[in-house]
Amino acid sequence: MTAATWNMEAPQSHPHYNIVIPVLNRVDTLAATLRSCTSQSGDDIGIIVSDNLSEDGSGEIAEAFAREDSRIEVVRPPRRLGQARHWEFALKHVRRGFFILLGADDALLPDSVSRVRALTALYPEVQAFHGVYPPMYTYPEVGNSHAGHLTLSLSPLLETRSSAEWLRRLLEGEGSVLDLPFAYGMAG
Repeated sequence: MTAATWNMEAPQSHPHYNIVIPVLNRVDTLAATLRSCTSQSGDDIGIIVSDNLSEDGSGEIAEAFAREDSRIEVVRPPRRLGQARHWEFALKHVRRGFFILLGADDALLPDSVSRVRALTALYPEVQAFHGVYPPMYTYPEVGNSHAGHLTLSLSPLLETRSSAEWLRRLLEGEGSVLDLPFAYGMAG
């Protein structure tokens, strides 16, 4: 699921959009995830697949997609990392622009990056966009109660927040850490 989009540099007139996909043993879903990413239009998109030394063929799927689409870069840590460290490793490969963190068992809806592109044009001063309940499809192979379902929020919300103000509120006990953008979260 795409939960947050951050800009890694100062606002720019033509930002770059990086889709970062940390993966560990997701041979069952990775091809569908990558198809959803490569279907996004624009030459301002990069796709970083960070293979955490998968043992199930996920790395080979990523490499095959990279041979077909020059926007894809496959990276690997020198040794297998825990989830948080692997995400940090993957994010270190973002060189410029915004990033979208996407699970290897998730997918982007058609024109997702175009919608983010429109938001960055509308709000060029904003450094982070965060979707609390982004549209989410759960692959049937996942095997939980949401398997094979598309979850959509029917209440579109757009709110601009001052990070300094919301951090102050948090420190003064007036809010929750969940009021702040975070890189990856589950829609409830």
